[in-house]
Formats: sequence, C-alpha cells, structure tokens
Amino acid sequence: MPKITPEEQEKELTNIIPEILLKQKKAKYKQSAYIYEGFKGITAIFEIILDEWKSGEDYLVFAPGEEYKVKEINDFFKRHHPKRIEKGIVVKALALKNQKKFYKKTYENVKNMKIRYTNLSLPAGINIVGNKVVTLIWEPLPTAFVIDSEFLAERYRDFFNNVWKISK
Repeated sequence: MPKITPEEQEKELTNIIPEILLKQKKAKYKQSAYIYEGFKGITAIFEIILDEWKSGEDYLVFAPGEEYKVKEINDFFKRHHPKRIEKGIVVKALALKNQKKFYKKTYENVKNMKIRYTNLSLPAGINIVGNKVVTLIWEPLPTAFVIDSEFLAERYRDFFNNVWKISK
C-alpha cells in the first residue's frame, strides 16, 4: 500500500471539509411533517405539544375563520387551556375584528391569553409552538397538518409578530 504524504493528506482533508460542513448545516435543519385526523388526532397533537412546551416559550395562534363558532372546537379548547395555564404558557392570538365580540365573551377570563384583532384575512387556524407549525382544519373532518421545522417555525413567528404589531 502506497504511503500518503502529509501534503496529500492535507489536500484530501481540505477537499472533504466543505462537504462535512454542508452535511452539518443540513442536519441542523431537520424537517418532518405529520397529519392527525379527527378530534382524537387533534387531541393527540395538542398533548404532544403540551409535553414539549417549556415555560416562557411562545404559543402563537392565528385564530380559525368561521369554525370558531363550532361548539366542539370551543369545548376542546376549554379543556386544553387549564393544562396550558398549569405549564405557565402565555397565548398570543390574532383573530378577525368581526370575531371580537365572541372572543371577548368566551376567553376574556382565560388566564395567560392575549388577543389582538385584525382585518387581514387569515388563511386557517395556525398554531406556532417551538419548532412546530400546526395548521388546523376543523371542517369537514378535523385535521391537523404538523410541520416540525425550526426554519419554517421561525418564518411563521416573524410573520405573526409583524401582524401582531399592527393589530389592536
């Protein structure tokens, strides 16, 4: 077996290092996606999120459109909020201005919850927690589309905060 000179070793390492650095960078941004269907599925993803939450972590919510009127949805969140409050998590939610009366009446006394209102059209119920972006579709079949991505969560968080700043 021929001996490799120190210069050849250095050259080979110099060629390999950029590839290793690229792999490290890609590994940092692991992404995955999941779909949870039905109320049991939505309950499951919220339980997972509750388990992963750390006190002081953002819980940002784009409120749903007309689905906010569905009794089952509101009952679900009435069961969810005490668990969230127990963990010390503060919700910042953006809802449509035409939903203000409902949200004030329903959530006015819910602890650790701040709601602002906007005229901007919100595409769906979206929750941003940690590295997860959860898009909730309540009708016709309750479904949660979960994307676990640090990069995407940060982009949604920036968008949320920009809308939050201009909302009342």
